Amino acid sequence: TAGRSTAIGPGIIGTDFSARKITAITERVKTEFRAEFFNAANHPNFSFPNRNHGDTNFGRVTDTADPRIIQFGLKLVF
Repeated sequence: TAGRSTAIGPGIIGTDFSARKITAITERVKTEFRAEFFNAANHPNFSFPNRNHGDTNFGRVTDTADPRIIQFGLKLVF
């Protein structure tokens, strides 16, 4: 007898961060270094509870989103 979307899951906290540094080698040649952090605080973001009534995991949160991901990039501009 419950209505639609009555099961509410935990909230999502997303903190992304990026930084870059441009260094001139000569007048015409430069390098760009980039660092990008996704989920920088490494906060666990849990998925929604299982909504299948016939399942043994009904109402349980069994999955999380991606952990912290860091990527670096280096570009030569000429």
